[in-house]
Amino acid sequence: MTGSRWVRPVALTLVASAVCVLLGFWQLDRRETKLAKIAVVESNWDAGPRPWGAVLGGAQDAFVDVDEYTPLAVQGTYVEEGTLLVRNRPLDGTYGYYVLVPLVLDDEGAGTTLMVNRGWVPSGASGREPDSVPAPPDGSVSAVVRLRAPEPGDGREAPAGQVQRIDLSGSVGAALADRTPRETTTGLETRAYGQLATENPRPSAAPALLPEPDPDPGPHLGYSLQWFVFAAGMWALLAVHVRRTRGDEAARISGAPSPTSVAEERRRRRRVDEEAEDAVLDAAEAR
Repeated sequence: MTGSRWVRPVALTLVASAVCVLLGFWQLDRRETKLAKIAVVESNWDAGPRPWGAVLGGAQDAFVDVDEYTPLAVQGTYVEEGTLLVRNRPLDGTYGYYVLVPLVLDDEGAGTTLMVNRGWVPSGASGREPDSVPAPPDGSVSAVVRLRAPEPGDGREAPAGQVQRIDLSGSVGAALADRTPRETTTGLETRAYGQLATENPRPSAAPALLPEPDPDPGPHLGYSLQWFVFAAGMWALLAVHVRRTRGDEAARISGAPSPTSVAEERRRRRRVDEEAEDAVLDAAEAR
């Protein structure tokens, strides 16, 4: 057999194994990304609360990945009429809503409106809204929130008083403009929102606080190993194909039965024997 006949199977094997290798590295990259996020959570979750000015005090201060879940001590007044429900949010396997409430800051952050995710409430009987939404405390509130990056908008509409995403500069800002005084929206902080950790006073009826994210990095390492095994398997299959093809050619030249035809004949006989056994059993059951 001329060498040119192996160009196509070798090329196909090369492409297939290269794709598997790329997918393996993609899974490793996803694992590294998750591990980096887990490290940020573990570093910030139980850290002491920082003042507003230490993270977002300056107008030019950017919110970066390492700021995620940073505890922030804030004081201000909730604007209850600006409460928004974030749709389709799971907690312990059940879907419900996040309760997003604007908090107008006092003291160091005076005039700034920080959106605070006060927690989770279950879906109501209708499935379109909760049966009830606990009100935020009245008057001045001291709170510790964990900073979170805003979510990108997705263009989907939601019923009045609800949003699909925590898109601070998009759907959230637009919904607030329809429900709150102008100064609430004008001072809206769009770089980050707060996920409530503690608040004082804390009402007896309140949304469920969100737990610390699961530190499990997921199955990406196992998936990457599988893809690398598949890549190696492609070359193993090629080697088997080459060996069988050469064996068949050698048998044809010598006039002997080819290994492939012998194997096919064995499989055919096995099927015939199995069918015969099934027929005997069926006849025995019919008696």
